[in-house]
Amino acid sequence: MDEGTEPGSRRRIMGETIVSSVPGLQRGYELKMSDLRLFRTFNPGDTFSTSVSYVMDPETLTLSYLDHDAEIASANLAEEIQKTVKLLPPFKNLPAPQSVICARYSVDQLWYRAGVIGYLNNNSKVNVVFIDYGNDEIISVEDIRPLSDSLAKIPQLSIPAVLASIGAPPGGYTRQHRTDALAILTSTQQALFRVTKVENDNYFGSLFLVHDENGNREDVADIFLAKGIVVLKRTRSLILVELAEKK
Repeated sequence: MDEGTEPGSRRRIMGETIVSSVPGLQRGYELKMSDLRLFRTFNPGDTFSTSVSYVMDPETLTLSYLDHDAEIASANLAEEIQKTVKLLPPFKNLPAPQSVICARYSVDQLWYRAGVIGYLNNNSKVNVVFIDYGNDEIISVEDIRPLSDSLAKIPQLSIPAVLASIGAPPGGYTRQHRTDALAILTSTQQALFRVTKVENDNYFGSLFLVHDENGNREDVADIFLAKGIVVLKRTRSLILVELAEKK
């Protein structure tokens, strides 16, 4: 779709005509985050190797793929974005929320694929989520660019995950809870995730930290519970167990 268009062809963005100098440019941002496929999918009962790339809260995480194909895809994507971003003009009109675009991360000043969450300060700032890593940031609208169709449509290189058996303590999660969870989850480079349910491309299940080459591991839920970061969710099966114990 529109790929292979000759350089210099005219494109229409949000009602304004511009001149494109890059083949296949200026339409990627029309792709929505919900349109993206995952790089690899899993089913309930599957267990896969992973590492934690972002912690939204102790039970809501973004995981990374730990396999050769995903690492190559990630490296190629990063290289291609840095190579083409110099040719990308700023937006004439701001892309709508949920659009897949290119954004500059303030920490390393490199460009990554991102999704638009919303705008602030009279549209001078934009909140974006870096879709291949999970973290979000508020940046200047000068730091976003359109993205080619071919780069925009590469499957998402991060895995949205939820720890199914735990929940927030009374009063909700605090910043300290998130800090403590982050320290625990980044204490090792390898983990295992066991899928129990898949819903709207979110993976629900259990996460285990792998501590050595012999496969010794700990359930993250047990670690969080012991440190008072979370509470156990009272699922239907747990309620039945509690009722049986009372009899």
